[in-house]
Order: sequence, then C-alpha cells, then structure tokens
Amino acid sequence: AIQPYSGEYFYPISYFARSALDISGTVSFDGVGVPLASPFIAKIVPGVADATQSTVEGDGFKGAQKGVVAKFQIIARDQYNNTITSGGTPFELDIVPGAPLVTFSQPRDLRTGYYEVEYEISESATFVQVVISVTLAGVNVETGTAIIVADNRVMNVAQTTVSGVRLEAGLTTDTHTFLIIPKDANGIPLSSRDQELPTNAFEVIISGPDTSSAPPAITAQVSNGVRTGAFVVTYTRTVTRWYSLDVKACAWNSDVNMCIGSKVSVTPPLDWTFPENAPRIFPLAFVIRPGISLASLSTAELLSAATMGAGSQLRVKLQAVDVFSNNAIYDNFYPSDAFSLTATLLVSGSDVGLEATLDLVESGPPKVEGYYNAQLTLTRAGEYEVSAKLGQFGGAVGIVDVVSFQSSIATATG
Repeated sequence: AIQPYSGEYFYPISYFARSALDISGTVSFDGVGVPLASPFIAKIVPGVADATQSTVEGDGFKGAQKGVVAKFQIIARDQYNNTITSGGTPFELDIVPGAPLVTFSQPRDLRTGYYEVEYEISESATFVQVVISVTLAGVNVETGTAIIVADNRVMNVAQTTVSGVRLEAGLTTDTHTFLIIPKDANGIPLSSRDQELPTNAFEVIISGPDTSSAPPAITAQVSNGVRTGAFVVTYTRTVTRWYSLDVKACAWNSDVNMCIGSKVSVTPPLDWTFPENAPRIFPLAFVIRPGISLASLSTAELLSAATMGAGSQLRVKLQAVDVFSNNAIYDNFYPSDAFSLTATLLVSGSDVGLEATLDLVESGPPKVEGYYNAQLTLTRAGEYEVSAKLGQFGGAVGIVDVVSFQSSIATATG
C-alpha cells in the first residue's frame, strides 16, 4: 500500500509477504515508470524458526541397526513454512534409553537450515526400539519410535525408493546423480550386513521424444549398485524437452543370481512436487530446461515504427536465450531476467549534442516463453539510439549489452 504524502518529499510503500522468494514490481506515476523502481527487486527472507512448522526427515528416525550409525535431519522452517537457509537454530535431541547403550550428540548445524543427527545403538543392546525426541526452546518438533532391525535383511521393492531426484530443475547439458536406496520391509535402508544386490536388480527407463535417436537425448547408467544403487543421469543434448522417468527393481535371489519375478517401480521421492498437483507415482515427468540466459545471444526486436510522433510508445520484444539458443522459460524455478531498455536522445532541435536516457517501463510480467514486451514513451522530438541490456540473476557480474537491434534508431517527430 502507498501511504499518504508525509511532507518529507517521499511516499512510504509497504507490502506483506508470507513466502520467502525474490519478488519484482514496478512503481509508476501517470503511467510512466519511476527511475530505479521500474522494475524493482525485493528479496523476502524467511523468519525465525518455528517448532510447530519445522520437520524431521530421514530413515534413521524410523529405525536403526545395531553397531551401524543411523542418521536423520531436522529442517528449520518459519511460521509460514518457509525453509530457513541459514544456521543458528538451537534444536535439542533426546533418545531414550540413552548412554551407554545409545550414543548420540546434539544436532550438527550445517549452516543451511538443515541439522544432522547421528546415533548408534550398542551391539549388546537387548531392547527392540528407542524413542527419539526433537525440541526447540522446550517446544516439541517431533517425537518418534525407531525400531531396532536385525542383520541379513533382504530388499523389499515396495519400500525401496530414490533420493535426490530433482530433475525438473535440470539445465541443458547438466549431469545429475541420484541414488536408489534399497530398503527392508520396515522401510529401513540395507547396509553391508544385509543382502548384496547387483546392478541387474535395478532398471532406469527414460522415455521422451529423442530417446530413440542416436545419440539419445538422455542416457542412464547404473554404477556402484552393490548395496546402494547410484544411477547417473546425463543430459547429452542441448535442447529443452519433456521426459518421463521410471525406476524399477526386483526381489533378488542371491543363490541363483537372478530376479524373482519381474521388475516393478520403486517408491518415488517424498519431496517430488513437480509438476504441481501431479500424482507421486512412477513414471515421473521432468524437463530438461534452458540454461542461464546470455546477453550475447539474447535478442531485441523493435515492434513499433521507426518513426513516430512525440508522446508515442516505443515497443520492443526482449527475448532471453541460453548458450545453446534455447529460449528462456520463466516459472517458479527461473522467474525472470533483469532486462532494461533505454533510448538516448541524439539530436533534438537546439539540444544538439545533449543526451537523455529514458528508463524502462514494464508493460507486464515476463512470459512463460521467456520474453518481455517492453515499452518507452518518447516525449521529445528527435533521433534516438535504442539499447537493451540484460543483467543475469544468479551469479552474473554486472550488466552487459544484448545483441544490437536490427533497426536501432527511432525518430520522434512533432
């Protein structure tokens, strides 16, 4: 909301946000963008950690094997369920029964909003479960019962899952690695004391428009699959495409070294949220996305006439492009690019030699297809040189010029 004029030569502007993200907006006066505020970028950061919203994740919270270190993580979240990305939250841990049969330390701060917990149950323990409690400032975060599992367990395909599959954010030519986690009937991961599993017990199936060609758009290779299968998924094409992923496994007979029955899909990752509202079942849909937009390959197209009357709008289409000439895609993963558009007055009656730079007036939000429709209002007669620039979000330094306009001179008359 814009507050009433304060008499101090400025108007306070306030807004309220529940989500931690970068937001963009514009400030205009009489339809013309205000310099340095059109657009403006505001970074909304998470609040303080809230015990009722923070969560506990990891197989070690459900069970453990004697003599094997069990692990789980605490994720700090604020009252609006935003994940906190910095450290310093004083979570506390208690496990009953405690020492000497159960050894543990307080949560280790990873300085990322995640806190790692490790504990180990003695080989001499005779109990069958432990109670784990995580608290924050005396308020319960989560309390659970972890069972003690035996040795020589076998893989249960229905409980086996994958970890680290976030392929929806993959860029062109990226290489991603994710794990298949073999688990027992209780959902506890297998260890070196349990059934040995070869890579033949697993299968990765990727289907899409290019997978039948040579070389395929994506190749999947199974490696290190003796007890925990690590599947390396490599993007080998430089084009953006939708694909589907299926990960299958079979119950394995170690005596004859072959599957018992056919392979069936394992359990998808719990954090799978893309596409939005899609069912969490295999096959999962994912996309190879365009890379970071490059100013040197992005384009600017003059949509309005090169000669116009004073007060008319100069309209330009700004198209963001990655290193492989893929048009940008704007969505929750890559929301926008920092385009700007200026027109420098070269000649104007008695003002010959003077320069005036006009600021970008954004006509609307970025498009899903990765372009902006931008406009400038030229109020003075004369000849202008039009320039578009792109400042990349996410690590690029400075602002660099976009490729030149095909027709970069606009003339205002009257």
